[in-house]
Amino acid sequence: MELSDFFRSSGSGLPVQLALDALEDYLLSSMTAYLAQRVSVIAQETQQSEVSGDWVAWFEARPAWNLIQVNARITLAWNKEAELFLRIDSSSGRSEFSHRLFQEEDLGESTPAPVSRILSLRAMGRRSALQAFYAEWFDTFKPKPTSVEWMHDLEDTPLKLPLAVGKLPTKALYPFLEKDPLELYDQFRASPANVLLLIGPPGTGKTSFIRGFLQHTRCSATLSFDPKILEKDRFFAEFLSSSTEALVLEDADNFLHSREDGNEVMHRFLSIGNGLVSLPNKKLIFSTNLQSLQHIDAALTRPGRCFAVLNFRALAPAEVPAAAQALGVPVPEVATPVTLAELASGQKGRPTPSERRLGF
Repeated sequence: MELSDFFRSSGSGLPVQLALDALEDYLLSSMTAYLAQRVSVIAQETQQSEVSGDWVAWFEARPAWNLIQVNARITLAWNKEAELFLRIDSSSGRSEFSHRLFQEEDLGESTPAPVSRILSLRAMGRRSALQAFYAEWFDTFKPKPTSVEWMHDLEDTPLKLPLAVGKLPTKALYPFLEKDPLELYDQFRASPANVLLLIGPPGTGKTSFIRGFLQHTRCSATLSFDPKILEKDRFFAEFLSSSTEALVLEDADNFLHSREDGNEVMHRFLSIGNGLVSLPNKKLIFSTNLQSLQHIDAALTRPGRCFAVLNFRALAPAEVPAAAQALGVPVPEVATPVTLAELASGQKGRPTPSERRLGF
């Protein structure tokens, strides 16, 4: 549709004359302000979807939706009736909408659309409308399959494994976090900041939190434990050019020290994390057992680059019953702090090894 028609149908009063290079940012900020006037709490959620066929037709079959193509990769959608706004990112580099436009302009023999593509859909609006949209969308299109690629050798094909799916984390498991884990996941996924840093002793649930992020957002991840691989530009180049959204570095104590202390890898993380090649859809997730930010390069945690530094700890005795209920394990009698790993495996408050539960 025409740009002017889109603005008029939105009812937001946006001016028609815009600089094209600022179009997307202007629309996102303006629609957020527009929703804030009508929705008491604006919910945001990003989902990944594997799409086969003409996904644009799905919207066109629903008259309440209006589409506008910002560029060959980004399409925006607005539903005034539901007061829901979408940002659709086609990871194929050329959306179905763009492909069809090229056909209609008769620019020569067109190339058939890919059999399937991955779309990233970021929705903003009322929580009920958002949930209803995703339910209807996934009745037609499949959620994106989530996997983890373990890069163990740059000269060899990475080992690709399906993500271990389980119960999503709840506030009861992480009472020390200011927000519910699912809310943090959605905010991090939608944020322009690239870096998330998890700090805390072993067993406090950092790995489970990361797995929950990948499961909830349907992001695939690359991980490596080999310092020699992380010293190579090729590793980062392949990550940036791939459709993988997250780079996960667990127990990254040695990779987080200051460059002044001889850390040769940090400048690569900084370049990806809101540096010269900043890509908001690429996320860097670090977990570390370091107890203080004093041991971590300050540039990594600066505002704009780092979404949040989350501090993990053991559960206080008063927090244990709710966490045990969330895990589905017996409530132990404890008088000292308990880690999530100990609670899940029954290593605290259980008298005999035969009664222990495993699997956290």
